[in-house]
Amino acid sequence: MHDPKYNWKYYSEPEPYLNNRRLFCPRGKMIGGSSAHNGMVFVRGNKNDYERWESFGLKSWSYDKVLPYFKKIENWSEGENQYRGSLGLLPVNQSKNSNPLFKAFLGAASEAGHKINPDMNGE
Repeated sequence: MHDPKYNWKYYSEPEPYLNNRRLFCPRGKMIGGSSAHNGMVFVRGNKNDYERWESFGLKSWSYDKVLPYFKKIENWSEGENQYRGSLGLLPVNQSKNSNPLFKAFLGAASEAGHKINPDMNGE
């Protein structure tokens, strides 16, 4: 993401509440722009979006109708389950990042009463 061949290398203006640091704002310099600059993250649409589309009359786009297709394309490293496939061509893995800041953030969210979802593409 830092290669100027693929990134415009934009930075924010100095941020007064961040000790005047300038924040890196990666923007894609390729066909597809920043959409092609995705950080290798696989994220399905939100279940509620599919349900809303169904409520508009798009019966073939309900979550229950599209889930089998998501499962068909995936090769989920944790094995097949109700929400994940394991025989597809797209390898999908849970992040192995063990950054202590992430753990602290999730711990604080849990303490504040938020439900922690270990798989945002699952339930």
